[in-house]
Amino acid sequence: MYARTFIILALVVVASEVQAAADLHGVVLANELGDPPMGNRPEEARKGFEEALKIRRELAQKNPDTYLPDVATTLNNLANLDRAQNQMEAARKGFEEALNIYERFAERNPERFQSDVARVKRQLQTLSK
Repeated sequence: MYARTFIILALVVVASEVQAAADLHGVVLANELGDPPMGNRPEEARKGFEEALKIRRELAQKNPDTYLPDVATTLNNLANLDRAQNQMEAARKGFEEALNIYERFAERNPERFQSDVARVKRQLQTLSK
């Protein structure tokens, strides 16, 4: 029963994250082209990321070594959406939480997580400009 529930939760997370990433891509592309994000579904992207984050946090409580990096990825995606919508304080908070997780994991496995640490640090620097 647990395994089946886990598989269903994993599929929901993946589906939510994929749709949210597609929606975020539309928002970012529209911003880069100077178009308003109307019609690019930023709120649907937010909803997908928030649902994925909720599920991933629940999974991370039971198995943090496996799921905390996924929490960091979703936090990073949500922070990118916040930045695209000019919500800089929310973006900073998301990037900082993601960075904290990635740095903890980079201490144990630098080859796997150092690039994530560097990427999120660059994203934080762009908020200061």
